[in-house]
Formats: sequence, structure tokens, C-alpha cells
Amino acid sequence: MGACLPAFEKSGSPEGAQAGADFASARGRRGLAARVLAAATGGASPILAASLVVVMGVLLTFAAWRAVARVDARAAEERFDYVVERFLDLLEQRQQVHAQTLRSGAALVSVLGDLRASQWRAFYELMRIEERHPGVQGFGFAAVIPAHDREAHVSDMRAQGYLDYTLHPAGEREIVTSIAYLEPFDWRNRRAHGYDMFSEPVRRAAMERARDSGAIAASARVTLVQETDTDVQPGFLLYAPVYGPIPDGAGEEERRRALRGFVYSPVRAVDFGASLMARFESESGPFLGVEVFDGHASARDKLMFSARLQDVEPGARAHEVNYERFGHTWRLRLRALPAFERSLDARARRAILFGGFAITALMGALVGLTMARQREHAGNARNKDMIAREMSHRVKNLLSVIQSVASRSLSEGRSLPEARQVFSDRIAALARVHSALIDAQWSGALLGDLVDGELAPFGARVAVFGPDVRVNPQMSQHLAMAVHELATNAAKYGALSQPGGSVRVEWDVSERDGEKWFSFAWREMGGPPVSAPGREGFGQKLLRRLLGSAISAQPRIDYEAAGLRYSFDCPLARIGHAV
Repeated sequence: MGACLPAFEKSGSPEGAQAGADFASARGRRGLAARVLAAATGGASPILAASLVVVMGVLLTFAAWRAVARVDARAAEERFDYVVERFLDLLEQRQQVHAQTLRSGAALVSVLGDLRASQWRAFYELMRIEERHPGVQGFGFAAVIPAHDREAHVSDMRAQGYLDYTLHPAGEREIVTSIAYLEPFDWRNRRAHGYDMFSEPVRRAAMERARDSGAIAASARVTLVQETDTDVQPGFLLYAPVYGPIPDGAGEEERRRALRGFVYSPVRAVDFGASLMARFESESGPFLGVEVFDGHASARDKLMFSARLQDVEPGARAHEVNYERFGHTWRLRLRALPAFERSLDARARRAILFGGFAITALMGALVGLTMARQREHAGNARNKDMIAREMSHRVKNLLSVIQSVASRSLSEGRSLPEARQVFSDRIAALARVHSALIDAQWSGALLGDLVDGELAPFGARVAVFGPDVRVNPQMSQHLAMAVHELATNAAKYGALSQPGGSVRVEWDVSERDGEKWFSFAWREMGGPPVSAPGREGFGQKLLRRLLGSAISAQPRIDYEAAGLRYSFDCPLARIGHAV
């Protein structure tokens, strides 16, 4: 596990630095464990020695788990931030399209001058507003009507077919902005026809802001005139001012005199929010509970829209942000749902726990077995010293192998999920061979058992031939890891990656010049074309260098047309002995 330290030391984040410190602490504990083991061999009972090993293994495992948990926690926060940004981006896209449509309507009114109902209806249909703006109640034009033109305006509207058209609310006002045209002209929108929005303070504030700035303005929270006694929703309105001819750089007074009206859009907040959530969840998943408030504060009486609050669990991740658009501010509260937490990858932490505890159990059993053997020969100083050295050598070898596997698995350019899987598979292969060695009381393992243990998942697609050969403990590790790497490569890229592919594994013992020689061959058939990799990874180094150094010979890797072939020959004594 200490081999993971370099990968965390490269990180510039506080979490990475903390993870590195945890692994450094774990490495220090490993040195302490070695000293404890040495002390244990001086006369402690096997149970005490094994218990000390288990305690130190649990501490090492916990340190490694805590380091990975810190990295995972930071990754989870970053992913939640990304989900929140995705929601805000989608909201901004909706508002940009909304603004473009309002400006298009304002341009149409400005160019036409005398706007008619049929022209506004055609604009609405050609712009496909109902399709492009789900959740929006409609698009309309509110005309500024001077006092001397109000009777003529009403007559003109009735002549266009709006026989019940009238200005409301009743009463004399200096400025009247009547809703003249509003599409779709359905039963809800008919309720607003002829309404003077300038007569209501909240709407008036937004309209004055749009008039004086020349920009689109949003109102604060209102109840739309279109609402009835049932299914009442909060709403807001967007206003785009329309002017007559004005010079460039015109000031507020000139804008006020030239104002002709407003292209506007009433929005039912719940309908708008529901359509936004449906789009977000179809693209990203049901990951957020959402609340939108009018203004800067998260007050209940300012709530505009909420979704999936019933699914939010206590203590869920949360993010609050002020969203400013069209001269107005909305407060958004976004919280993670259980589906988001379930989508996070916790396999690395589980692998550390299960793998660490499994290795700790193996080491504890190894120490207990070795110490029991020492106790049997307590009267023989040479045997006692030999057992102590053997135990120390095996433990150090095991930790070195684990360190090398972890370092190579996490530093070959793989993604973190892929590196976790590769590390877990390699540790599992190592655990299998150690189980076989313990079953044989460290006298070695049968080569057939090692090969079958790695290739059993592939069934009849793998043919194994060879006499019984008992492999010594050190070579058992090397050969098991080599067969694991060959099988993994074949399943990903070689013969076992295609339905018709197969693998033949065979070994033999022969006489050469009065000495027994061992030969091993792995041959793939029926797979895709293979070629030498562009870089030397851990598998290549294991198959060529590590195994070659152990047998003092050079293995061959041939990329033949029929498939990969891997083979080596060496004196049998370097591997083990025939049974």
C-alpha cells in the first residue's frame, strides 16, 4: 500500500497532500511492524505475534482507506459542483433563448409600426414559441395609449374581432399600457386581454426599469392575471421596451417620450420550473432537489418553485447561489439526492478494506504458522534463527510485491476507476497463490493449480497440458502473476476477447546434457491481429524482466499472425521440482 504514496505526492490539492501524509504514516507503521515482528521472534507466543501483525495490518489498512476516502470526498464535491453548474447552464440557455425571442418581437413591432392581431399571431406561430419556450404562459404586446387615443384604440381592437375588448382596471390614469395582443389566445390569456399592467406597482417597477434602460427587465414575484381559483402558481414577467425613432445615445427622458409599448412574456413559475427539471433530468439524471426564491433571501413567502424536496435526505450536500438576470435576482438552493450519492464510485475504498484485511489475515496466519514452527524447535538455536529470517524475508517480500503492484497499477496513465480495477485483480491473484502456499505449508504450489486458479473463468476456451511440477514459493508468486497478466491481456485484446478465440497453455520437463529442463508456452489462437505495444507497461516488465531475472533466462514474446505466443526455458531447479 505504501507504493501509492508517489501518486498522491504529485497532487497539488490539500486532499492529495493529506493523502500522501497518511500513506507516509502507513509506511512508518510498516517499519514499526517489522521491529515488532523481530521482537516477537525472540520468544513471544505464536498467538501474540500473530495478534501484533493483525493489529499493525489493520492500522495500515485504515490509514490507506482514510487517504483514499479523502480523495474520493474531494472528487464527490467536484462532481456535485459540476452537476450544479450543468443545471445553471441549462437555466441560462433557457433565459437566453427567451431574451432572443422578446428582442425579435420588439424588432417586429418597431419595423411594422401599426401592429395588427394577424401579424402578431403569425409571428408567434413562425417562431414556434410554444415549442421553444415550454412553461411560458404566452408572448404579448402591451401598447402605451395616450389619454386622447383610448376610445379610438378600443374601437380599433373591436374592429379586429375582439368584440369584448375593454381597458381594465377602470379609472383615469396618466399612463395606460394595455395588453393588446397575447398569444396563444386561450381561455387563460383572455383574462389578461386589455389589462393595464402599469396600474400594478410590481409590474410597473419592472416596466419603468426596462423603459429607462432600454434592456429587458424582469418583475418580482406576482400572481398573474391569468390565474383562477385553482392551481394558482407564483409568476413573473419579462419586458422588452419598444420605441419610436430615437437618436443614438438617447437619455431617459427621450426614451420615455419615444416609448410605444412593451413586448412581454408572462411566466408561470411552477410550469417553467417543471419543464426545466424534466430537461435537466433527461440529460444528467435525477440528482438535484431544487428551490427557487424571489430576491436574495430564502424566505418561504418568496418561494417561486420547488422540485423533489421529498427525496432530499437530512445532511445532504447543498449549494446556494444568487442567479442574476434581466436586472433581477433569484436565490437558488440546490441539494443532492440519494441517486447522486449512489452514482459515486466507492470501489477503491472497498478494495482497500477487503484487500487490506485479506492480506492482514494472510500475514497473521503466516506469522502464526512460522512462530508455531519456531516453538517446535525452541531448543535449536540455528533453527530458531532460520525461522526468524525466513519469516522476515517472506513478510518483506510480500510487502515489496504489494508495493510494486500498487505503484505500477496507479502510475501507467490509466484512469482512476481502471487503475482501481487492475490493482484489485492483481491483489486477488496474489492472494490466491498465497492461499495455495499456506495450504501446502510453504513447501511450494503445484503449477497446474496455479494456472487453473487464474484461468478457471474462461472454461473450455483454455486448454492446459503439463506434468505435475511443484513450484517453489518465490516462483509461485512470479508465475501466478505472469499467468494473470497474460489472461487479462487475452481477455481485453487477445484471443479471449472474441467468441471464437482460444488459448493453449503447456509445459514440459525434459533431459538436456544430464540436467532436467523446464519449458513453458502460452499460445493464443483465433483472436484479432496482435502487435507489439507502443510502451512497456507493468505486464511487459513482469513477463520480460522480473520473470527473466528470476529464472536467469530471457522469455520470448512473439506477436504471430495467429496470436500472441509467450515462452521460456530454464533449468527445472530454478522453478521447483517434478512430483
